[in-house]
Amino acid sequence: MKHTMKWFAAAGLITVLAGCGAAHHGPHWSYEGETGPKHWGELAKEYRLCESGVEQSPIDLKVTQEKSSTKLEFSYQPTDIDVVNNGHTVKFNYKPGSFLSVDGKKYELKQFHYHVPSEHTVNGGHFPIEIHLVHQDEEGHLAVVGMMIKEGTTNQKMEPVIKYLPYENGEKIIEKQATIDMSVMLPKHTERFFHYRGSLTTPPCSESVEWFVLTDPIRMSDEQITEFSRIYQDNNRPVNPLGSRTLYLD
Repeated sequence: MKHTMKWFAAAGLITVLAGCGAAHHGPHWSYEGETGPKHWGELAKEYRLCESGVEQSPIDLKVTQEKSSTKLEFSYQPTDIDVVNNGHTVKFNYKPGSFLSVDGKKYELKQFHYHVPSEHTVNGGHFPIEIHLVHQDEEGHLAVVGMMIKEGTTNQKMEPVIKYLPYENGEKIIEKQATIDMSVMLPKHTERFFHYRGSLTTPPCSESVEWFVLTDPIRMSDEQITEFSRIYQDNNRPVNPLGSRTLYLD
């Protein structure tokens, strides 16, 4: 299959896990029909922000002249394989000790998961896959890094992730004798990114999430992309209006 994209060179802890790719014990929600994104806000009181929130994610990312001079530093270590297919996505839990620093403020990497196609769009266009790296500081504030994937050559650095993908809903894989290392899977250039204040992209759609979407995508082969999309397709929330928020391009 062919994937096309117009790219300009241009989520307490239980909430993090529930809203950013882990199992949630509230009312059932999905990505289609009567329990899909258009109805999330109607399913439960705790989901109301999905409908009434004014700082919701994802959004369409457009070229902007606004700059915030924010600096990101990634300090990731290898982690044991601890992965679960939770019925909405595949989530790789990360052991303690890996951090994102935002202007010197540390957020610990808790987990990463993916959406097909991308949740954020760029100038109206989707990427085949978007990976979300979910971080939390000591006060419980969230910072999520979005990493886009586009079609290209085989990415050997992503093979450990593909090797341990659980294909069945509810399936868990724990392998203490193997590791993955997100530090080697980041794109070459991480100094340029979109930055805005948003929300979790799944119920309960909690706001006050700092989003950083890297402009430099990583590449994977069509066969590798297909392995991700064999498990989940269309597990992406539609974009929301930016509203009165400011979108930065650092």
